[in-house]
Amino acid sequence: MDKIEINPLREDNLRILSPYGDKRFYYNQVDLIKEAAKGYVPNVSGMTFVELLALYLALYRFVNGAGASVIIPGIKTNFTYTFTDSSQDLISKSEIYLSVVKPEQANGDTDLPGPWSVKWAISAEYFGLNGTGPGERDWEKLEEW
Repeated sequence: MDKIEINPLREDNLRILSPYGDKRFYYNQVDLIKEAAKGYVPNVSGMTFVELLALYLALYRFVNGAGASVIIPGIKTNFTYTFTDSSQDLISKSEIYLSVVKPEQANGDTDLPGPWSVKWAISAEYFGLNGTGPGERDWEKLEEW
């Protein structure tokens, strides 16, 4: 590290040159996100993801017909990870309010979190498809699309 000066650490810093930057795990993630984001229009809403997912399911049904099995685009970890549907505005306002007015309640668990393993089947069924879990490889068969 004596050959690299990074002060202060910032996201817009240039990449660390080879061979020093070759083992930075996040460079592969950044490259993947940049490639996946081509043509993506940033939006302040999670609806952008929902719209793409709906388009994927609609096209999948058009190509494969009703009743076809569709693998979730993603990885096994995300398929079983639980979360609670909520808008980012609601979450941030709630956290600010609780942190200021009721700090003892700011870190409580949310009600009824659910995994994509349940939501995917419901979403696919809405399009007349049979939603299945991810394949053996992450993002399996998605490159065909």
